Amino acid sequence: MAFNEASTLTAGVDGLEPSILTISVPFAVKPKTPVPTKYIPQMQFQLACTGRAWCDFVSFNNELPEHLQLFVKRVHRDDEYIANMEKEVTYFLNEVADTVNELEKL
Repeated sequence: MAFNEASTLTAGVDGLEPSILTISVPFAVKPKTPVPTKYIPQMQFQLACTGRAWCDFVSFNNELPEHLQLFVKRVHRDDEYIANMEKEVTYFLNEVADTVNELEKL
């Protein structure tokens, strides 16, 4: 099963073509730091659903000092991460299906 072929899985993106754009506001990040880890699952899932190779993460906050207002970082598709996520999602969906089947027997 591939995420982008599964009719039950979808992802919302802030922009598409030729990559994905994810926009988050407001927070401050020093220019040479990585994307905050809490956004990585979301971005990798979006990449899996769309088949794209990368996602540009953008954060803007005009209340910060000028040199910290805009943060842009490219995150590339991680097929190993996606495969692990796909395994966990498949396991979860199977558990849901089993639970629904058990409940329908009541």
